[in-house]
Amino acid sequence: MTRHIIGFGALLLAAASPAFAARTPSQMIEGHLDALGKGDLDAVMADYADDAVMTFPLQIVEGKPGIRAFFAGIIARSKGQSFPQILKIWHQGDAGYVTWRNGAMEGSDEFLMKDDKIKVQAIYPRPAKPGS
Repeated sequence: MTRHIIGFGALLLAAASPAFAARTPSQMIEGHLDALGKGDLDAVMADYADDAVMTFPLQIVEGKPGIRAFFAGIIARSKGQSFPQILKIWHQGDAGYVTWRNGAMEGSDEFLMKDDKIKVQAIYPRPAKPGS
């Protein structure tokens, strides 16, 4: 009986360790998009490292305060509107990718993760191709 209790305790400690709880980039993206779709700003921000960077074609946002302001604006503007259609989510190593479409726009986001947090997110929007 004691051996089973010790074994169970070791299993609980392993489950609480960061390595055991780490998400794949695809899992992180799915949770991130779910939180964004629900308008849960705190859950969205929990995915980012303190020194995270977001890049856009003409802008760079550095650090959590700037990223929080960006997403607060997105959430405020998107109330009552449809969420972008997610076309594909995949990952390779510590990099995750998502392609999406939203009305006349489509694009892709690339995420670089470290220690279960987003370090870099690069966003590439573009006009949707006619008929797509």
